[in-house]
Amino acid sequence: MKSTYNKKMADKILNSLAGGKTLLEIQKKGMPSRWTLYRWFVDNPEFEKLFRLAQECNADSKIETVIHRIETCKDTKQAKLLDVLFKSTSWYVSKINSKYKDRVDVSVSHTLDISPALNKALDRLSALSLPAPVQTIEAECTPV
Repeated sequence: MKSTYNKKMADKILNSLAGGKTLLEIQKKGMPSRWTLYRWFVDNPEFEKLFRLAQECNADSKIETVIHRIETCKDTKQAKLLDVLFKSTSWYVSKINSKYKDRVDVSVSHTLDISPALNKALDRLSALSLPAPVQTIEAECTPV
C-alpha cells in the first residue's frame, strides 16, 4: 500500500487500534502495513504520539474484554482457558501500558548505632602506650 501519510486512513487505524483490534486485524481490512506505519512515525511525530495513546487504549480494551468473558463464564473448562488467557493478556498489556506493570515497592529503613564500636576503639587506643606527642613551637623569623 502507498506509504504517503493519509490523515483519514491514520484516524481509521487509530480508532480501530484503540477499540481493541490488533494491527494484524486492521491490516486485513486493506490498511497500510506495519512498516508503513513505522515510516509514518518518522514523518509525523504527532501520529506516533497518537498511535502510542491508541495502544494504551487497546490494552485497556483487551483487559476489559477478558474480564468480561471471565465474569460471564459458566463452564469450568472454559474458566481454566480464560485463566490462561487472562495471565497472558495481563503480561502482554503490561509491556504496552505502564499502569498494568507489576509494581515492586522496596524500602528499607534502619538506623545503625556505631557508638559502642567507637567507644571500644577509643578504649583500645587509650590502652596502647604511645609516646607523648611532640610539641611544636611556632616562631616568626625575620630576614637578616
